[in-house]
Order: sequence, then structure tokens, then C-alpha cells
Amino acid sequence: MIISSFFSLMDDAAPKVRAEAVAVLASAYLGKALGAEAPDEVEAALSMVLDDPALEVRRVLAIAFAEQRDVPRHIILSLAADQPEVSALLIARSPLLADADLIELARGAEGLALVAIALRPQVSGAVCAALVARGAGAIHLALVRNSEAEIRHDDLLHIAQMPGCTSDIREAILARRDVPATVRHALMVQVARSLGGFAQHGGFMPEGRNARMIDDTIRDATISIAARQPAELKAFIAYLRHGAFLTPAIILRSVLGGHLDFLAHALAELSELELARVRGLIRGRSVAALSALFRRAGLPAFLEAALIDAVRAAQAQPTTLPADGLSLAVIQAAESACIQSPQVLAQEEESIRLLALLRRFEAEAARAQSRRIADDLLTRVRKERLELCATHAPMPMLEMQPDLPGFATGPASVEAFEMAEAITAVPEHEEISVPCEQGEATRSASKLKTLIALWRLESEQRHPELADQPLAPANGDAFTDWEIRGAA
Repeated sequence: MIISSFFSLMDDAAPKVRAEAVAVLASAYLGKALGAEAPDEVEAALSMVLDDPALEVRRVLAIAFAEQRDVPRHIILSLAADQPEVSALLIARSPLLADADLIELARGAEGLALVAIALRPQVSGAVCAALVARGAGAIHLALVRNSEAEIRHDDLLHIAQMPGCTSDIREAILARRDVPATVRHALMVQVARSLGGFAQHGGFMPEGRNARMIDDTIRDATISIAARQPAELKAFIAYLRHGAFLTPAIILRSVLGGHLDFLAHALAELSELELARVRGLIRGRSVAALSALFRRAGLPAFLEAALIDAVRAAQAQPTTLPADGLSLAVIQAAESACIQSPQVLAQEEESIRLLALLRRFEAEAARAQSRRIADDLLTRVRKERLELCATHAPMPMLEMQPDLPGFATGPASVEAFEMAEAITAVPEHEEISVPCEQGEATRSASKLKTLIALWRLESEQRHPELADQPLAPANGDAFTDWEIRGAA
């Protein structure tokens, strides 16, 4: 009876009425309140809704079935393949959609439907890969913000390297757990180049200086990322080589900072030798073996002497430098070897440029070292000042006499009172007592009135012509007149 009435209503009713009828039928179906109605007839009625021309009618059924498990699966798949306005909520929540269904949807869906897949409570790596291949912008942002999405490192790197990777996407990527070093490097390169382009095109920096700034930033940040994530160093070095970031300059920069593990992995990658063997050659004392290793790795010949001396100096360092630091002793060793090399003596351009680079690194390291010393000194001075304040009592308060208008009480140190006593030699009957907070003992302080009188007496003896002048101005106008006449 109910199904017959439903079919009769759906035949000629307005879309709003049909939507209400679908809501009632779906509620009765989920609540098992259809009585003796045949199950096949009920499914036929629900399936008929899938062909309704009005979006709002089909959307009512999608919302009703979005989180249900005990519903016909063919209805769920049909609704999921419908227009995004109908399918989005069901795609985001339906537990009946398997990975195969979601991957198939990702290949053919658009816009809001792709975002709905990215927002599901759990998104497998295979589904994430399908979304990364199809989407951009809002789809990638929704995916990386979903902490339950199992995005593979390669897919995350692909998102980070895309031109449409906005600042919101970068922030969402960095907020995820276990961001690989390769992704951090890709994000860093994008930001550095974006800022460099802004500085150049905006006229804030010349082209040559801007290019050097970008290169320095990328090089230093690369070493810092590698030092902070040593467990990923092998994969990171391979990524740098594939992206043409593994240059002789960055290898030299790693040694100047004392990061010999970066050097070992880089040489192993470039020479295609075992890492253990490369480490053994670096630790060995044979200059010839190390030179041969550099040549096999493809490093330029003019870099060998400076790099070998830098490696030896870095091995002699007793402490580990910060992740992005430079060792002044290592730089000076490399610089000394570079100065004595035949290439520099012959004024070869590449060697001269290397020497200039080492001198710039030396200035940077010296400045950083001075800054660290200054910070340590400042910290020590502040600590001593706090300790001094903690061991001394608060300064006593001078109690002013009520018959002296125009003066207010304020802090006065004991040393200041003792100095006043020694200078003025006030008679004993003119003294008052100021309590000290550390005990019952008191210290004498001269009355301000007595000090003024003594000062005036001495002034009259030295300048009799000022005897009739007022001691101080009474207001602003008198102050100006008194100041002029006093100066005369």
C-alpha cells in the first residue's frame, strides 16, 4: 500500500513534494517500518529515485544513505557517480565504498567529489595517489590537511613540487607527521625562488646579487635539512643528485661545516661505491686514495687540495657544530691549501673563484663565532646582575617633611645619603633617622631644608648681588624671568 502510494505520488508531484516523499520512504526503510511490503518492491521504489530528474530529490536519498551499511550497494554506487551536488556528502561518509570504488571515482569525478574523497576518515595510499594524479589546489589542500590520509612520500613530493603549491598547502604539509627531507627541500626551494623573484622583479635587489642570495640560501638550507634528518640521508642524497642539487659547491659546504657523513653519502652516490668503503677511504691517511675517490666521483681537480685539507681539519674538530654552522678552523685549512695550490698561483679563474668563496665563508664563520661569544657574555652579565639584585636589600625610602610643598617621596640609596653627609657636615640636632629594612639600625640623612639653607648661604657669600633674588621660580613665567636675570 505504501509503495503503491509512493509510485503514484512520484509520477506527477512537484520536485519539493517528491523530495519529501523520498525522505519519508528512506526513513521508513532504515527504521524497518514498512510492514508487509515486499523487499523487492521497496528496492524498486528506491532505485526509481535514482532516475528522478530533480537534483534535490536524489540528494535527499544520498543524505539519508550516506552513513548506512545495511542499504543496497548498487544504490550507493549510483549515487556516488551522480553529480557532485548529490554525491559529495555520500562519498565523504559512506562505509560501503571500497578503495577500488574510490579509485574509480577519482579517475572520473571532478571538483567537489574529489575533495569529498580526500576528506574521508581514512584514505589509503592508493586512493591518495589517484587523487594526487587528478587534482590540484583545493583537492591537494584537503588531502594534506587530512591527518588520516596515508600519503606516500613520492606523492607528497609531487604535491610540493607542483607550481600550484600555495602557502596554505606548504603549511599543511609541514604540519603533518614525519615529513621527509626531500619534501622539506622541495618546499624550501620553492619559497627561496619565489622570494628571490619578488626581490628581483620588485627592484629591491640586482640580478647578480639576487642569484647569489638564492644559491646561498638553498645550499645552506640543504645542509641543515640533511643534518637534522640523518636517517634519510641516503634517499635524500639520491634525490639531490636527481634534481641536480648535488653540486661540488654543496659538497664543499658540507665539509666546511664538519658534516662528513653528508660527504660520505655524496661520494658513495657519485662514485657508485659501497658506503662503508667510502667511509674507510675518508678516515684513511692516504692523500692519493682520497684524490682518486674525488676524481671517480667527478669532482673538479682544482677542488681536491682544499677539500682534502678541509676533511682532515674537520676530522680533528673535538665538537659537533650546529646543523647549519661553519667551522672557522676548517675553512682556514681549506683556504691555506687553496692559496698554495698551483692553480691559484697561475691565476686560473676557477681557483680564484674558489678562494673568493672560501674568504666569504671565513667572514661568515668569524661573524657567527663573534655573535656566539657576545651572546654568551650577555647571558653571563644578565645572570650576574640578577644574582646581585637578589643579594642586596631594596633601597630605603626617604621620608620627606610635610612642611616642604612641591616635593614627593622617592627612592634614595644609602650611598647617596652617606655622600651628602660627608659633604655638608650638618649638626647633629639637624639630623633625622631613616629606617633600614635589614634591621633596627638607622642611618642619618640631612634635612632637605637645611641643605638648601646652607647652599643659599654659600651662594650669597660668593655673589652678594644675588642676595635679594628669589631662590626658585613660583610658576612658569617667573621661571623664565628668574633664569634670565640669574644668568645676567
